Amino acid sequence: MTPEECWQRHADWLWEHDKAIAEIDARIKNIVQIQESTAKVALDLNERLNRLIERIDRYISGLGDGRQ
Repeated sequence: MTPEECWQRHADWLWEHDKAIAEIDARIKNIVQIQESTAKVALDLNERLNRLIERIDRYISGLGDGRQ
């Protein structure tokens, strides 16, 4: 194998690995976006649940006071 062929093989190898790294990076970024989205939904659901619990507590307290 000539030095030029050797360098070309090395360049091809680097090109393939660069493409693979770029694909992995894109997948990681997508996963991070999904995680951030999931966290936002979880926070929203938690807030809604807390408001519901507060309403139920007020309702139950009202029953104890003879109110409905």
